[in-house]
Amino acid sequence: MLGFTFLEVLIAVIIVSILSTLGFVQYGKLMERQYGRDAVAYLRAIRAAELDYYIRNGAFTSIEEKLDLSAGIFDADQYFDTDLPVVIGVKSFEKSITRKNNAYSGYRGSRIMLKVAVSDVESDVSINTAWETTNPAYESLF
Repeated sequence: MLGFTFLEVLIAVIIVSILSTLGFVQYGKLMERQYGRDAVAYLRAIRAAELDYYIRNGAFTSIEEKLDLSAGIFDADQYFDTDLPVVIGVKSFEKSITRKNNAYSGYRGSRIMLKVAVSDVESDVSINTAWETTNPAYESLF
């Protein structure tokens, strides 16, 4: 007898379907983690640009156009809703981004927040940086 029976082909198709479904789920999670890494890199670039602006002007800014951001920076608008930096007084600011609804399930609406404060005490300058997130999957990225 040559060939395969219908049952053998059916079992092979079911096994391939299950494996491809598992692969698709893992791929979605992998891509979301990469988007999270890109978002953290974006926030780190904002932090560096804000600190550079602070050194030059003695205060932070809430206008991103005033910041010296490189041209190759992550396009946050594609995957995240970005908020303008919120300047709190002269020596601190907050910047947060929220994952858009086109995210893989479990990541929709996830928020990553960066808080930076500078303290000057008798020519001793310290920079305090705090990270917050609403999704535990992003916590390992900081």
